[in-house]
Amino acid sequence: MEKKRILVDTLLGAALASISNIDGNNFISDDMSKRALKAGEKKKMHPYCGKHTHKYIEMSCVIDGTCLIGIKDAQYVAAKGDLYLYPPETPHYESYYSQNIPYKMLWFSFGMNQRRIFLTTYDRAKGYCIASNLPFIRYNQEVKEKLDVLLNEAGKKKGDKIEIKLALLKLTEQALESIFSLEKETEKDYQRADIKTIEKYIIDNFDKDLSVEKLSRLIMLSPNYLSSIFKKYNKVSLSRFINKIRIEKAKEMIKTGKYNMKETAALAGYEDQYYFCRIFKALTGYTPSGFKGKIRAL
Repeated sequence: MEKKRILVDTLLGAALASISNIDGNNFISDDMSKRALKAGEKKKMHPYCGKHTHKYIEMSCVIDGTCLIGIKDAQYVAAKGDLYLYPPETPHYESYYSQNIPYKMLWFSFGMNQRRIFLTTYDRAKGYCIASNLPFIRYNQEVKEKLDVLLNEAGKKKGDKIEIKLALLKLTEQALESIFSLEKETEKDYQRADIKTIEKYIIDNFDKDLSVEKLSRLIMLSPNYLSSIFKKYNKVSLSRFINKIRIEKAKEMIKTGKYNMKETAALAGYEDQYYFCRIFKALTGYTPSGFKGKIRAL
């Protein structure tokens, strides 16, 4: 176990000059089944977001401390230097190992035509924190292009993924350099950037499907986590924000006098006319017809 971690730490250090000069035969790969905790050893998980899946490849790397990783129905103790590669549609989640043990974990999401990085941290005083959309300050285009080729090949055939793992390790090294540089320069609110992206999408697409599942895929966060941070920053739930935007648009339509109630509901993004009327009254104090009468009376 320790030998593996030393090797991983070495690969993450300055000794890793390029992917091509690493001897794949020296890379130690763990048998995950041997590392899984047995039923009697399992601990109660306290995840910052529940078990979830993605349609893309994801990787996590523990860069400090110790935590728990849940993959499918198995549970693992992950320590500094450990890496986990999650194939698409693999259920997973993370949790602190003990309330008294802090940790930092770097996550990579390899979605279609994009690369995203998340830094999740935990300590007893602050609880869970997450920084998302961390930029690559020193991103090597050659590494990115090679990684794209490797991931594409991985999706076509089965076999040894050693080259992919080595490419991911190089990516990890560069990401850590970027994060440490950011910490020295200034703290940025990456969560807020994600929320602004979602707010703009809702405003621009108020009449379309705005399920939390679809919105979460736009910024590659879990639905539960998106709902949590949205309410944290806006002091209002995601569903209420969507309804407020839609009802404001509906009020504008009613003022024009061009649409009947069923048309207004549909154009505002509501399939159920009666649900639309109920939400309209809850937010305005009027039924749609009552609001229309009020406008005429002015």
